[in-house]
Amino acid sequence: MVKNYKGYMEISTREYNLLWLLIKNEKGINIDYISKELKVSVRSVYVDIKNIKSYLIENYDIELKKKEKEYYLSSDDVRALMDGGFENIESDGFSNKPRKYQIIEYLSDMKTTTLQEIADKLYFSKSTINQEMKSVKKTLSKFSINLTKKPYHGIVISGTELNIRFLLQYIMSEQIESIDINLESIMFASKFLSSKIDLDLQDILRKYKSFNSTEMRICLNVMYHRVKNNHNFSASESIVGMYEGSNQLLNARTLLSEVEETLCIKFNNDEVYYLLINMNNYDIDEENQKYISDVLDSILDLIKEKYQYIRVRENIFYKGLMIHISKMLKRIKFGKVIRNPALGQTKECLPFAFNISADIAMMLKSSFDINMNEDEIGLLAMHIQAMMEENDESKDLKYEGIVASNIGYGNARMISGRLFVNIPGLNIKHQVSIEQMEDLIRERRIDKNKIIISTCPLSLPKSDYVLIHHIITDDDIEQVRKYLEHSRYEENLESENSGFIVHVPREHIYINRSFKTKESLLEYVCNRLYKTGYVTEDFYESTLARERISSTYALNGVALPHGYSKCVIKPGIAIVILDKPVDWDGYYADMVFVCALSLTVRESDKEIFEDMYMLLNNRNAIRQIKDCKDELGVIHSIRSFTKGDINEY
Repeated sequence: MVKNYKGYMEISTREYNLLWLLIKNEKGINIDYISKELKVSVRSVYVDIKNIKSYLIENYDIELKKKEKEYYLSSDDVRALMDGGFENIESDGFSNKPRKYQIIEYLSDMKTTTLQEIADKLYFSKSTINQEMKSVKKTLSKFSINLTKKPYHGIVISGTELNIRFLLQYIMSEQIESIDINLESIMFASKFLSSKIDLDLQDILRKYKSFNSTEMRICLNVMYHRVKNNHNFSASESIVGMYEGSNQLLNARTLLSEVEETLCIKFNNDEVYYLLINMNNYDIDEENQKYISDVLDSILDLIKEKYQYIRVRENIFYKGLMIHISKMLKRIKFGKVIRNPALGQTKECLPFAFNISADIAMMLKSSFDINMNEDEIGLLAMHIQAMMEENDESKDLKYEGIVASNIGYGNARMISGRLFVNIPGLNIKHQVSIEQMEDLIRERRIDKNKIIISTCPLSLPKSDYVLIHHIITDDDIEQVRKYLEHSRYEENLESENSGFIVHVPREHIYINRSFKTKESLLEYVCNRLYKTGYVTEDFYESTLARERISSTYALNGVALPHGYSKCVIKPGIAIVILDKPVDWDGYYADMVFVCALSLTVRESDKEIFEDMYMLLNNRNAIRQIKDCKDELGVIHSIRSFTKGDINEY
């Protein structure tokens, strides 16, 4: 059951999921849609709707509305729900989580239970739960966990605490394996998480770069939940011996102390070793080094012997494979099952590399008793494919790029190789994880001339990077080509003296936008300028202060608002083209230039506004700009009408 923030009333997991469906679909949803999404009968949906109506009225004084056959909540209702604390309810969160995972999560917290108790708890029929148990057993077996029946007591899962935690982490990883890995999707992946806890953990992990990853956030969330419910980890002597006296142990203890203080929880002394086991690295001592070297030599020997026509550049391939194999051996040693979201695509698109990887897996089993599952075979196949696509790097290179992958180095390197082969002049010099990329973005350490290619959405404007699949497709390659063409075009524009347009970032050209007031427009644009490092947080207030002094409406439906120079970090001009005019001090403006400029008495600074007014006096120019369909069209139109009329500065 899920308690609301006031504690007055409870709704079930399924009802909570239904409520999230309503929140995310403000236009309304019908009974059939809900039934399909939640995988329940129409009759069950009607019962849930009735309960939700009572829940909303009693706890939030909100009425669930119905228009024709569709139920909906207005935007004001949704805002009232969120303001009332709905998003912080302890719950399973909204997801299309398979029933087997809901059952497993429930079993993981229970000593013994029965099918009927599970059915009552999860709001499914007993027959439905019974049908799922075969799938539950199969999943548990992957982690060496058994489902045991006890006469007169019911059923219980039996396995080590480490394996149970690995299972829970796996479930969460599968739920967020879609291409958008972000805070919200992690939040919805498990019943364990609340936004407050996860945000606190995220802030802590940023201080510890060797621990800062999505995987570690999942690990800490599972640890917090298990300890909170009196399930503690006990480290074996061999695990303790692996890390005793290491710098990693010291850093992990410091991190956990901060987590304890922030979340008001106490961990036992062994929990630090659970954290270290989950670190995405491998401590290679002299003994491990020899073992890993033997494994790698065997892999290379097999490839050379069986696939003689594949050119192996050992110095490059060996380094990447050393990193991957060392991490893989650590996972296998502790029984950690990794989720490979690109497995299906790898088998379909890289069958030859996958078969080579499968041969390697069989050799490792017979020679070293190493058991690789299919997910691990798929990850290794990416390294094999990257090796086969390595090319001579002496050709003429015009562009540098950086690839970020949420799967790992092997995937990023394979993508780099394919781009190198298919796009002349593009050299991918760096391969990084998504977390490393976000650190670079946050610290503003990315060279603007580098092409950014990612397998996940980034906290950058969509125009600043290329989003591709894990197994790069022909469409992805074409997308990168077009991006480079646009980059060349913009470089050509910026290479010539084209007046104030050099201060207009493509990411700050907004086309066919709608705002009710000039204040809402200014607030939106100033906030975007602040988030991208052009202005300080006070810039918006300074634009309003400037508006109070005198109107910034210019002519021909164009306004030129601007803030104070002291609030400007670097010069930038945002252009907003509106689909409907907005009232600007009694005039109707349908195009707005929001100027963030550090203006001085220098002649060059004066010319910026002179150039803009010169443009605004040309009605044909203004009309053509307003008709543009994309950002590059705006840049081209402005340059066309200002070329030759602007003094150099």
